[in-house]
Amino acid sequence: MKREILIELDEDRVSVNKDTPTRYAIHPEFLRGYYENRLDSGHLKALGKSIFDSIFSTPERRGVIENKGQDELIIRIKSDIPKVHDIPFELLNKAPEKPEELGYLLKDPAITLLREPGNDIIWELPKRPLKMLLILAQPLEKMQSAPIDPLREVEEIKDALGALLEDGFIELFIEERPSFRRLSERLRSESFDIVHYSGHGVKGGYLILEDNENPQRAAQQTPDEFAEIFHDRPPRLIYLDTCEGARSDSIFPSLAYILSRSLPHCAVVANTASISDRAAAQSVRCFYEKLDSEKFEDAMGHLRRNSSSEWYKTVLFALPGRCFFQKEAIKVPEKRTRVEYGLSRPDIGSTYVYRYRLVRKASDIIEQERALLLHGLGGTGKSTMAQYLAAFSAPILTT
Repeated sequence: MKREILIELDEDRVSVNKDTPTRYAIHPEFLRGYYENRLDSGHLKALGKSIFDSIFSTPERRGVIENKGQDELIIRIKSDIPKVHDIPFELLNKAPEKPEELGYLLKDPAITLLREPGNDIIWELPKRPLKMLLILAQPLEKMQSAPIDPLREVEEIKDALGALLEDGFIELFIEERPSFRRLSERLRSESFDIVHYSGHGVKGGYLILEDNENPQRAAQQTPDEFAEIFHDRPPRLIYLDTCEGARSDSIFPSLAYILSRSLPHCAVVANTASISDRAAAQSVRCFYEKLDSEKFEDAMGHLRRNSSSEWYKTVLFALPGRCFFQKEAIKVPEKRTRVEYGLSRPDIGSTYVYRYRLVRKASDIIEQERALLLHGLGGTGKSTMAQYLAAFSAPILTT
């Protein structure tokens, strides 16, 4: 049996399942340490206990958790205050003295947690293959200071989706030149069910894209502007694989919060704090491995139980009980055109370095001329570069 726990919060009061609101206060020093990524495992448990005690502050509330028996629990966090969603509720811990991570509520397979958007809109399950857009945002000046491996992200997603890609249930498209202008034109003319952003972000909802005029330069995009480009063709899922996509600042709400409010039928996955590349990659893999689960919260539960020690940083904004799609409802054409950029990664070994300037210059020429000649001294990497460019630009070269 599934039971829901509705937790509603304003700036200083909380109610559980519509009971009489009580005041709550979470240890400010622990919260500050969390946002600055300087809490060790013991202090993370203490923060989780502080959050638990603040919410489940009465015997009746604690009884909902302690007496759940074999029931499954869905914890629903609901608040109209953006700053409330900066609180890492995913760390809820009723027994920090337990070894390892056994005291965390969300390590129990029978307990899930999600943050709710403001409104509900009923959606229909798709009857056609789902389209996924992977946005690789890596302007040169940002790559030089904080490099991201774009090939690794593609491989992680491809491997995680597995049979869903191979059997044609999902078609993957990659945008490697995401300026705001280019993204706006694409997303307003073409519909996608899943949009995955891979790149850099900062608290307050800003994403790093390429400058409209100079793709080597970085440009910060405001959350309202980013949300607006989905207005006419909203996706079903947006995954923000960036630091602090679910963190507000002193003035603006987080991008995840804004997207969940402006696109209320769209689920949003984002991180509440800065996250290591390795942990982010594990979270992406764990989530997409279970994309065909019965509910969104099931995929998130798999992530929380199977990813790295930073599992609690990735959060889900969604309504409970939402089924993303059903395989049996999707009609996959016998002859289908799958537009895939970079899915056939060449066997280039562990010493390969993604040479940003050359790849960008070459891809520009291929897009304009539909052909490219590489020449140079032997052993400088021409064949490896040609393999990569041929795989990445296959749709352009074959149409």
